[in-house]
Amino acid sequence: MTMLQRILPISICLAILLLTAACSDDDTPAPAETAARDSVNASTSEPDQAGSLTNHSGSGFDPIIEYDSQCPAEDDNPSLECEWLRALAVADVVEALEQIERSRDQRGVEEAMAALDLSDEPEILVAACQVLGRFPDTPGIAEKVTPLLLDSPYLEVQRMAAHLLSRTPEPALAAMGSQWLGNHNSAPGDDPYAELPGVPAHYWDMDFPDYQGAEWFTPADSDRSVGWISSDAAAEVAARLSEILGVPALDYQQWADRSQQQMLNAAQAIDQSKIAEAEKLMQEYLKSQDPRLLETMQRLQEEAYAPLQRLSEGDPMKVDQVATPPSQSQYDQVFYLIAEERDGHVARLILVYRQAAIDRTVMQMAWDLRDYPPAWE
Repeated sequence: MTMLQRILPISICLAILLLTAACSDDDTPAPAETAARDSVNASTSEPDQAGSLTNHSGSGFDPIIEYDSQCPAEDDNPSLECEWLRALAVADVVEALEQIERSRDQRGVEEAMAALDLSDEPEILVAACQVLGRFPDTPGIAEKVTPLLLDSPYLEVQRMAAHLLSRTPEPALAAMGSQWLGNHNSAPGDDPYAELPGVPAHYWDMDFPDYQGAEWFTPADSDRSVGWISSDAAAEVAARLSEILGVPALDYQQWADRSQQQMLNAAQAIDQSKIAEAEKLMQEYLKSQDPRLLETMQRLQEEAYAPLQRLSEGDPMKVDQVATPPSQSQYDQVFYLIAEERDGHVARLILVYRQAAIDRTVMQMAWDLRDYPPAWE
């Protein structure tokens, strides 16, 4: 057995036990913690072993053991030395997890799963998710990472959790993970300690209705939307929002019909006389090769197809770029409420659907970027 094989299970499990204990109100060592500490102490007495995986290995100094012995679990204001020891302990665990990830050794999955319990250590969580990304079919991953996706304050932790969920064999969970990834593709940075962007300040000035009891739902957030969830049924949520806004709640088919009708209206508004005139000019151009005829043809075509052009203007900034129910949604539980229209387009939209993965109704409050600023740059 190599030194790495001997140290990884001990170092990671011990660090998890000690760091978890540091966040607990009970400072009495658990039996497993005592056994792990004794195992490490025994191993460090051998010349060919070390108690840590960082560059202080072999020195007789182990930040995990030192942190446990010097830093009280109930201390709300840790000393600078304790902060330093904790940072070293975290670095040990992260390095160990990174070595497991590089080795592609499935035996490290148990340690990575245990590391997911350290919800206040984003570096460890990211490293653990990278290990599990090698083995996305590991039983229990969804139960571990779903709370991280929904509740972690760290952007990169949610991103890694979304990647894992998007690869889970459970369709509803995979759809929720993919939704998060699709909506956050322009979210800033990859710093493990960067916090998730909150609800933008200007959101509260956009007159979206406040649904009583709703909670924040980050998978429905984007650069132009904020997500909320409620335990109420989708039809009930839609009916209540309809009453508040004074607008009808469109079901999935009605919304699709509305879009098709807009396209049909634009097509019917095409000026066929200008198209016919442009076709005549084309015949003349083939004979004369006069470049002035080409310029006239181009102008006529632009004027003729102007209604279709206006319909597609600003496509990248529209609400329907993000306000799309996940692929696993039941369409009889999907509703659209147009909260505001401007210049022939939807300026503010509320998409309501049932999220089966968490058995909650989602309200995605979305806005057009031509009318309102983005949630984050």
